[in-house]
Amino acid sequence: MTSGSTQVLAVAADPQRFVSAGSHDNHPAVWTTTNGRLWTTIVLALPPGASSPVLQQVAINGDRVVALGQETKAGGAVPFAELSADGGASWQRVRFSSPGPNPVITALTADSGGFTAAGQYGEPGQQTAVTWTSATGTTWTPAWDNVG
Repeated sequence: MTSGSTQVLAVAADPQRFVSAGSHDNHPAVWTTTNGRLWTTIVLALPPGASSPVLQQVAINGDRVVALGQETKAGGAVPFAELSADGGASWQRVRFSSPGPNPVITALTADSGGFTAAGQYGEPGQQTAVTWTSATGTTWTPAWDNVG
């Protein structure tokens, strides 16, 4: 484990590995292991114009690993996504956007069809539920319904 301020907020596992996600010293971060004892820390680049980025969800689908989080920009909180196509060894930012203001990602899962994320957006008391789907973790498509 690295020294400094660290928070781990999510963990995912498959038969080959564990991957956890969170933040380290105000940067998004992931930790990987194949045996549960020796962990590799990967501190990701600070997103341009962002403050307080943190990864809050992680899921594994074969060699693809997706981590979703939230960052603060001038206009408020926005979601962001990181993708690893090599089991967590290297990461790249992928486009992930909310269809409206104040997004919160509450869940992420993987299955044979790819990845599905769930959350909500909107003003307090007027939130709309939203899901995002992606076959590979590269391109995300939102679908939403009115709640309430």
